[in-house]
Amino acid sequence: MAADTPAPKKKVAKKKTAKKTAPKKKVVVKKKAAPKKAAPDKKVAPAKSQAASAGKLTITPAERMELISKGAYFISMKRHPCDGNMESDWMAAEAMIDMLFEVKT
Repeated sequence: MAADTPAPKKKVAKKKTAKKTAPKKKVVVKKKAAPKKAAPDKKVAPAKSQAASAGKLTITPAERMELISKGAYFISMKRHPCDGNMESDWMAAEAMIDMLFEVKT
């Protein structure tokens, strides 16, 4: 007779879920922009050589050699001083200095 009676139903607990809340909005305070100052009148310098107009600074040959030697040193230190060769470091520094500066003659 136990087979004639239905099995008792199991009670299933409901899952608890967190209530979804809207994220809090941040309050943004806008700052007032400072009033712009009038730009002073720029004086136009007389035209010099093409090197000066190209934005290159002029240096002496001695200054050029000093900058190249320091540049080659820093290039070799960035790599590793024992790796690579000195000539390629020197030529790279020379190209960089010649790109940035004009030599006085």
